[in-house]
Amino acid sequence: MKHFISTTVLFLMFFFQCLGSSENYSYENDSTKINEIKTDSLQLKVDLLKTQFASVSSTNSIIKQPLNYIINYLENDTIKNIYFYLKNFRQTDSLDYYSNYLKTETTNIDSLNKKLLRNDSLKNTINYLLDYISQDSVTKWLNEIKKDSLNICLKNIKNDSLNIYLKNDNNKYSRFWLKNTMNDSIGIWLNNLNKHSFRILIDDDIFTKSISRRIQKNILKSQQKNLNSLMLIKKKVPKITPDLWKFFGTTSINVSQGYLSNWAEGGASSISLLSSFKLHADYSKDDTKWNNTIDLKYGILKTEDENLRKNEDKIELSSKFGQNAFNNWYYSIFGNLKTQFSKGYEYPNDSVEISNFMNPAYIILAFGLDYKVNSKFSMLISPVTSKFTIVLDTTKIDQTKYGLSNDEIVKKEFGAYFKIQYKFKITDDINIDNKLNLFSNYNNNPQNIDINYEANINMKINDFINTTIRIHLIYDDDVRIPVYKKINGIDTKTGTTKKFQFKELLSVGIAYKF
Repeated sequence: MKHFISTTVLFLMFFFQCLGSSENYSYENDSTKINEIKTDSLQLKVDLLKTQFASVSSTNSIIKQPLNYIINYLENDTIKNIYFYLKNFRQTDSLDYYSNYLKTETTNIDSLNKKLLRNDSLKNTINYLLDYISQDSVTKWLNEIKKDSLNICLKNIKNDSLNIYLKNDNNKYSRFWLKNTMNDSIGIWLNNLNKHSFRILIDDDIFTKSISRRIQKNILKSQQKNLNSLMLIKKKVPKITPDLWKFFGTTSINVSQGYLSNWAEGGASSISLLSSFKLHADYSKDDTKWNNTIDLKYGILKTEDENLRKNEDKIELSSKFGQNAFNNWYYSIFGNLKTQFSKGYEYPNDSVEISNFMNPAYIILAFGLDYKVNSKFSMLISPVTSKFTIVLDTTKIDQTKYGLSNDEIVKKEFGAYFKIQYKFKITDDINIDNKLNLFSNYNNNPQNIDINYEANINMKINDFINTTIRIHLIYDDDVRIPVYKKINGIDTKTGTTKKFQFKELLSVGIAYKF
């Protein structure tokens, strides 16, 4: 930048000087300046060389090409030429080649061309110019470039690094370790050949599969003579197969208890016990997913004023098979069965049985698309769904309570089904599991959608003790809920209606994950 600024200033001074003296301009002034330049010894030698060189015939001179190259170099010693030499620069560039050639040939030049060398003027001129070139700043700069080095950084899979410097005339070796994901290592040596290349050598004790068995046997035999105590054992590489099935689940026992004695505000002592068991069996291979779940719950409640009764009773089996369609969407077949373990009664009347095992039972078969991002979120959309409501024992249980006619034990419905499941964490110790099922019957009031929503809020106290809040909300357009009214102080059934069913349980207990 400094050279550029100084050159610009000199050019401007010269330009304005020319403007100021344009009236007195003459060829004689230019001739004077040219003569001053001609007095330079370098220029005189170049002119002398060109004069003698012009008389040399191209057919009888072996030094015409190198002399022509040297003259061009000396007459065009500019920034443009520096760029030219750098652009065409190689390890042995033309300037070095021709200079060394002339040094060699001028020693025997008398015998090669006696006509040209009637005196020693040409030889002395060549030697002078070659000496000038060797001391020239540009030539020194080009020679320094040859000494420059190139830095390369090598890294393996473990991010171990090695810096090597490539230089001319530097036959140096550097050690480096190649590693795989199992942290196995292979030692290699890097040999610096020159500034532009290096050689890679592998340790001598490394054998690859490309070595024939015959060569390996000969090597082992030669080694066995000196290593009689060494036993070489051929080990088979174990075959690793992916784990296609994953099994996991939870089991828990929760207890809640309240005791009242002489409590002025009234109330009753109570105790409840709730047990649950949930097992998952998931299969995954390439684009195929198969998720299976068993969800079992049973709970009992006892108060001092009432007999033992159940407050939770659930059997649910689910299976969903999917084949990837595109992105995170899967063609899916879904099956679900819900029922209960034991008898349920129409409390406060405990003589009327309203439920039992497979009375009722709900079966859903659905075909559609399942959107599955990860194990925490899935959404099934099925426009083709069959729903079955089953009451096997119609002698003890009124099937019309569950939407069946008097002569049916199985009610069949055809419609659309939507299922969404979402798990998320509030904190590391609090997580919520949401599950929503929607069903619309195409043939009977499709606008009246059946709703089944469950939420389990799990709050971890330690590795084994937790608190659980269970919320269950149901609306079924076919199920009739009894309506009671107090008549003479007694709860009396007066009819049925359609209502939302709601249940909430809070419990503390022991949980185990496996």
